[in-house]
Amino acid sequence: MFLWEPAWAASAARQLGTTGFRVSVNWAPGQTALSGADAAGLDGAVAAAGADIRIVVVVTGGAATSAPQDDAARTTFCTYARNILARYPAIDDVVVWNEPNKTAFWRPQFNPDLTSAAPAAYEALLARCFDVLHGLRPSVRVLGPALSPDGNDNPNAVSNISHSPGNFIRKLGEAYRASGRALPILDTVAHHVYGATSAERPWRAHTGQTRIAEGDWDKLMTNLHTAFDGTAQPVPGECVAYRCVSIWYLEDGFQTSIDPPKQPLYTEAENVLTIPDDAGGEPGSPPPPATSPAPDQATQIIDSVRLAACQLYVGAFLNFTFRDDTDLRGWQSGPLWADGSHKDSYWAFGQAFAEAGSGAVDCAGLKGGLPPRPDTTPPAAPPTPTASTVPGRRSVSLDWPDGAEEDLAGFEVYRGSSAGGPYTRLEAELVRASAYEDPDVQFGQTYYYVVAPVDSADNVGGRSPEVSATPSGGPTAVSLSGFVALRRGDGVLLRWRLATAFGVLGFRVLREHGGRLVRLDRAPMPASRGGGYRFVDRFPPRRAGYWLEVVRLDGSRVRYGPRRARS
Repeated sequence: MFLWEPAWAASAARQLGTTGFRVSVNWAPGQTALSGADAAGLDGAVAAAGADIRIVVVVTGGAATSAPQDDAARTTFCTYARNILARYPAIDDVVVWNEPNKTAFWRPQFNPDLTSAAPAAYEALLARCFDVLHGLRPSVRVLGPALSPDGNDNPNAVSNISHSPGNFIRKLGEAYRASGRALPILDTVAHHVYGATSAERPWRAHTGQTRIAEGDWDKLMTNLHTAFDGTAQPVPGECVAYRCVSIWYLEDGFQTSIDPPKQPLYTEAENVLTIPDDAGGEPGSPPPPATSPAPDQATQIIDSVRLAACQLYVGAFLNFTFRDDTDLRGWQSGPLWADGSHKDSYWAFGQAFAEAGSGAVDCAGLKGGLPPRPDTTPPAAPPTPTASTVPGRRSVSLDWPDGAEEDLAGFEVYRGSSAGGPYTRLEAELVRASAYEDPDVQFGQTYYYVVAPVDSADNVGGRSPEVSATPSGGPTAVSLSGFVALRRGDGVLLRWRLATAFGVLGFRVLREHGGRLVRLDRAPMPASRGGGYRFVDRFPPRRAGYWLEVVRLDGSRVRYGPRRARS
């Protein structure tokens, strides 16, 4: 909107007390300068913004498949961003790409062998742009990674193949450390802090989940510390060589339902949960539970801005958007309806921005209490787990002692196919109990397991000592005895015996004649512990052979035979 109607947008923003705008431009492979249309839009935006409205430019790709993957593409992209800053000396804030942890914006997320791809490729892009942009002028602020607050870490997902933000940040740090780089790649940490729904309270923490929303500030801090502590890249609260970084919440928003008089302005059908713009709010005391739904957008914007103002190192909060999209499949989270008129929540935006801008927020009075302090101490590693199997059951059961830490969120369980690893994490979400059942195993294969504890701030503790287990198919193959076929007056009698029926569900009897195999029983014969079994074929042809199929508890089947009838 700021690109299309800059004068009107700047005037409306000043009335509301807005001091910054986020605008996006789309880069295409090979492009090194703005298109004519984009240049005209930014020309108007910069002129309308003047000296009192800050413009943050998000330089991203028009398609996810255009994400730069090699040195040439990275240089072209960063040159494009540099030329924007060269054209507009008033712009110093540049976001490098948008939500690179989502397949909707960056592809590929994973390599063909299912290993992570996007974080390392994005790290190389950040490094190149940091050098190119700071080479233009030192005052430039390079922002990233501007991640979506959620992701599934599943390269085989049916849809939304993505990295969770914590995993992406950690792998970004791994790539940075591996590069040996002696300069930073970021001046400011940008993050998107949407909750799971528009009604979710801003201070709600997603403990044990992969989401990092506004209420998960401590998880964001922990993952940044894990990724970059001790390197040339500063983390919030820890300056390096006089360089300090802050956190900017570049996107948040609470979508509203449409008042009946405004409904003709909108098209299509709503596809998410919405809340009223202003339903009267709620009492200030007692504070509502974090799990309760918020009553309206006015309440949400006040609470979210106040929380951001009280969280350490958070320097900016940007609402997405300013004026509603007309398409209900888009975003209706602005203070203005699609026609530019004020929603009933408009006053709340102005109040929240004024409080935060003047430092008047009472942090001790926040509904969710004072925000947590940074916690970078990991929980202690658990002792060696126990691993058990049941013959005939295709699974391994793990168990380990409960952790002693009060803020323990759960455990990561890893499995390897050889002693000492490498290991693969078995679940994207944390395992909450101190036990785990691994059902994806094969008989006769040895598996090696380790367990790592995770606290509510996403600190990952040391891994437990390794434990191994080898599932077995049970004693069926060696316990069958006395399988004979005897011809008598009423047909062919089949007899067999088991030393034990442990792990055996039952039996089926089959007859072979003329090259064809026919099942003789109408239903499986159930197994009984230590028993003998009989079956009579009443109408046997000459020279028939008989097979006994043993059905195991795990569904596998083993056949014995053929046995020829004896007189």
